[in-house]
Amino acid sequence: MEIFFSVKKNNLLEITRVWQNLKILKKYDLPPHTGTFIKKKIFKKLNYSNKYSIASDTDFLIKLFKTEIKFYYLDKFICIMRSGGLSTSGKYFYKKFLEDIEIYNKNGLTFLDYLKKLSSKSKQLFYLKNLSTSIYLKKINNYSKVKFVKEGDLLKSNGKIISALNLAYIAFNYKFNFRKHNHKYWSDGIFSSISTNKSKKPGRKYFLKLLPKLNNSKNELKIYILGDIPEITEMWLKKKLKIKYVNYKLAYGSLKKIIKSTKTLKFCKNDLIILTLPTPKQELLANFLIKKFSYINILCIGGSLNILSGHEKETPNILYKLNLEWLWRLRFDTKRRFERLIESGLLYLKLKLSGKTSIF
Repeated sequence: MEIFFSVKKNNLLEITRVWQNLKILKKYDLPPHTGTFIKKKIFKKLNYSNKYSIASDTDFLIKLFKTEIKFYYLDKFICIMRSGGLSTSGKYFYKKFLEDIEIYNKNGLTFLDYLKKLSSKSKQLFYLKNLSTSIYLKKINNYSKVKFVKEGDLLKSNGKIISALNLAYIAFNYKFNFRKHNHKYWSDGIFSSISTNKSKKPGRKYFLKLLPKLNNSKNELKIYILGDIPEITEMWLKKKLKIKYVNYKLAYGSLKKIIKSTKTLKFCKNDLIILTLPTPKQELLANFLIKKFSYINILCIGGSLNILSGHEKETPNILYKLNLEWLWRLRFDTKRRFERLIESGLLYLKLKLSGKTSIF
């Protein structure tokens, strides 16, 4: 048994509960079952019962600590558990309560013992304030599935796709599984800021911070912009982007047509490909391209360049602060954006109901 962490279901970096320096001093004390290792011969001897649909682990651990066994504590974390599941679901609270009471009664424990057990769990919350710079956070950050890339780090290595982590991405990733390659993100939108420890940053702001890094790049950088950008956006890019770029207009319509229009393109190492398509098309195209050219970087910027150039009006600050940017953007290309909003919303709802964690 060891130090044990419970984290948010969709964010391994956000700890919700901690078991630390646990000692079995009282008859109602039990270790966290996911952080407990038991010898095979003891496990077989005590006969794990499947009678209880939620509390079978409690039943087994009580039986285990009623026997005279030796146990040891490891002063390190070796177990991380996502929050959620039947035992912490409000929907199944009453069922779990009945199972727990039955288990306590048959093992000679009282209802008071059960209440003491519940109250003892409150100390799990007291350790959280000391974990912001803990070894846990430093180490687990290296293993987290979701990787954010700062503007200055975009060109430091090749072979990655960079996208906005927003509602559209999370929802369509559930449908198409974008993350088949080295995919990194910047945090964009309310859904991303809720799900991660990053503040939201729209694509236009991300690109503005990226611009000086591109202009001052010491690499032999070549930029290719794939997508149909209007003249005003071309003029803005020529003014702001010191590095020469090539714009390839893609076929309009289905993803199949778009991919077909890129089959004659060839890219080299250190090339940066900027896609100006909507999600999910740009991420699906990015997956196709990086499979052919594993040494390039691809930035899925969507319609951000058109907002920066003034082709599409920027969201008023008050709406941005109220997280209503999506509503403002429906003014432009209304039909397509409304259809995508509905589809991504339904996909996100399906994702949440499924209990899956999408990209996290």
